[in-house]
Amino acid sequence: MIIPRGRISHSLAQSVKYTLWSLFSTLGDKIKIKQFEDTFSHYIGTKFCIAFPHARTALYFLLKEMNLPKGSKIIMPAMTIKFILDVVVSLDLDPVYVDYDMETYSFDISKLREIKDNDIKVMLVTPIFGVVPPMLEIKDFCIENDIFLIEDFSQCLNGKILDQKIGSFGNASIYSASSIKTLDTLGGGILVTDKKDLYINLRKEQEKMSPPRRFLLFKRAIINLIRNFATNPLLFNLFTIHIIRILSLKNKENTLRQTGTRDKSRLKELPKEWFFSYSSVQAKIALENIDNVINNDKKRKECAEYYINKIGSRYFSQGAKDATNVYWQLPMKTNNSKILHDSLRSQAVDSALTSLQLISSLNNYPGHKLLPNAERIFNNGLFIPCYAQLTKSDINKVSKACINSIKILSN
Repeated sequence: MIIPRGRISHSLAQSVKYTLWSLFSTLGDKIKIKQFEDTFSHYIGTKFCIAFPHARTALYFLLKEMNLPKGSKIIMPAMTIKFILDVVVSLDLDPVYVDYDMETYSFDISKLREIKDNDIKVMLVTPIFGVVPPMLEIKDFCIENDIFLIEDFSQCLNGKILDQKIGSFGNASIYSASSIKTLDTLGGGILVTDKKDLYINLRKEQEKMSPPRRFLLFKRAIINLIRNFATNPLLFNLFTIHIIRILSLKNKENTLRQTGTRDKSRLKELPKEWFFSYSSVQAKIALENIDNVINNDKKRKECAEYYINKIGSRYFSQGAKDATNVYWQLPMKTNNSKILHDSLRSQAVDSALTSLQLISSLNNYPGHKLLPNAERIFNNGLFIPCYAQLTKSDINKVSKACINSIKILSN
């Protein structure tokens, strides 16, 4: 039996139930949405929370509210979804990229401190793969330079520096609750902040949005259900792995990415479907699952630490000092991801590269540049199975396969 590259957080029964909810449950229960918002702000350790349909939508209204002069600059992560970049350029802001540190998968602090530009007004920091960056140093840099700090902690829910949660360091922070996240609510962009005036103004924007659309919610529920079936170990071995093999004959790069490659073309305008409200069905799903996240984090952390000890710490990033990582994904450092992937597959272990986009390299957008470490992570940071549903036998099998593959690559 081949061990799948990843699993989503919901059980199959939950995915079926949520599909039915998307068809028949009330979508506009504001009391239920507010209940989730209050729960989530308390969970992160912030005062206020507003639920938007997407993280990109939350970012759009946040940046728009700041009313920055045209041409203002924003320090951006080299890797994120392209839609985040589409939002930035739609507001006539210019991205500035800083290369990553290989031990934290976030901005290289020394390179960050070399930047001297009064036009930089905002920083968007995105902790990737559940690895915690040096948020205290990043925050100090922003304070020293009067930069508004936004955290996109979509892949790092419950990550910490000492006892402070990621998501509570920024002036405002956003979380994308999409179908492969640790708290999955069939999409949604959850914004948290301690700034009351900002909260009041963004709440007004939320209230002006169009009502949620049942079709869009049902579509996300079906995608969730399909992914759940596709990554179920039995079904993965009966069907999914064979589909991947067939598709890889046509485009190996697409099947090597965790959920496939993404369109690189620039949006002419932001789609209308980004601006339909977050639904009470999504809030209901969130409230049902939020208490399970920490327990699943613990299982992933134990799995990751086992690999790090058995395979070797030099093959993995372990985050900033005093960090508690959550290992949403566990990329293994290699000089040749394709060879490592094929070697692991021959030992019945599936693996994948990130499906985030290397937005710093997109030459049809402003500010693009070559960043060697970001390129290295994007092309050679191979995800090995590290999720809560793995058994001890699975974990042992993955670690042995990785050790064997390292020996093959070194010969």
